[in-house]
Amino acid sequence: MTENKPTYIYRLENAGDVKVAIVRSLFNEVVTSRLETGAVEGLLAGGIEKENISFFPVPGAMEIPLAVQLAFEGGADAAVAVGCVIRGETTHYEAVCNSAERGCMDVQLKFSRPVGFGVIMTEDKEQAAQRSGGRHGNKGFEAAQAAIRILQIKRELSNNNKESITNNLDNNYSLPREFYGEPSNYGE
Repeated sequence: MTENKPTYIYRLENAGDVKVAIVRSLFNEVVTSRLETGAVEGLLAGGIEKENISFFPVPGAMEIPLAVQLAFEGGADAAVAVGCVIRGETTHYEAVCNSAERGCMDVQLKFSRPVGFGVIMTEDKEQAAQRSGGRHGNKGFEAAQAAIRILQIKRELSNNNKESITNNLDNNYSLPREFYGEPSNYGE
């Protein structure tokens, strides 16, 4: 088991008609191809059918939000954004990171559709490698699973069945004790 990797899997039942777009930056392609593979694995584990996953490569992280928006306009129910921004010697890093994150957040709020954000922002190539299948897991997989979880919540709310939201939380994933720690006696 890898360090800092969740051991739960979210699964969307009856997901046969759910369409998901994976938008991948081609910059730092060795890393982003691994993130894309992780995203596919996360979606398949989450119940999304392979033929309902679309791929949209873009030049860099700055182009991800618009590609996600276009995917939503084209009928995607969710998106997974994967990219890799490695700090350089200029402030360009901050501009790219902030724009990619803010753009994806704005698009998901505008369309009320989830964007699993798997754009990693690292200090160096080693950190990027560790977050794209190394000891820190695969952030593409985790981003896909985040999108699946929001689709679950959205489905539950659209069915107006708030009781099943609680049941969904109890039944569709579990966390090992080492993930959340021992209970604490606060206030004693």
